[in-house]
Amino acid sequence: AQLAQAQAKWGAKIRSSVARAQRYPNGTRARGTVKLQIRVSPAGRVVGVSVVRSSGDRRLDKAAVAAVNRARLPRAPKGLTAASYRFNLPLSFKR
Repeated sequence: AQLAQAQAKWGAKIRSSVARAQRYPNGTRARGTVKLQIRVSPAGRVVGVSVVRSSGDRRLDKAAVAAVNRARLPRAPKGLTAASYRFNLPLSFKR
């Protein structure tokens, strides 16, 4: 239970880091939510990122993936020692 709580807290920090790195893409007025799945190492490195559900606009989807890659992610709390952890991350874009 403590590990699940630690992972949830870490996930919240990851979400806010990605939100800070999020940029609205040029060349579109689209709005929507991109649902991503990201895999993160305990060191805070992105191991993988994929679009689980598209926003319907390719530019928004690309901007969401770019935000994950641009974000400076925090390290995992002590006790989380698996090779990587998965997080589902919805990112909303609206002008």
